[in-house]
Amino acid sequence: VFFSYFQYLHYIRQMMLLWGVVPVKAERSDSTDKLVADSLSTLKRKELLKSGDMVVVTAGIVPQSDEDIKAAAHTNVMQVLKI
Repeated sequence: VFFSYFQYLHYIRQMMLLWGVVPVKAERSDSTDKLVADSLSTLKRKELLKSGDMVVVTAGIVPQSDEDIKAAAHTNVMQVLKI
């Protein structure tokens, strides 16, 4: 199963059309670590993840120095985590 977190409903609606994808609304965060931790906590609370599961986290992070860009255009972060 592929869980996708998006800030904008437009993308959530698009992801709902894909088989095996569970889109989730996410709030914008100032920290990648906080965003990942909050996302994983939500999935654990909903019992979609359990201890021992392996998770691949990908994200597109916009540098704070680039004020003209509102959203990431590409994935530039990847983590493999064990719950």
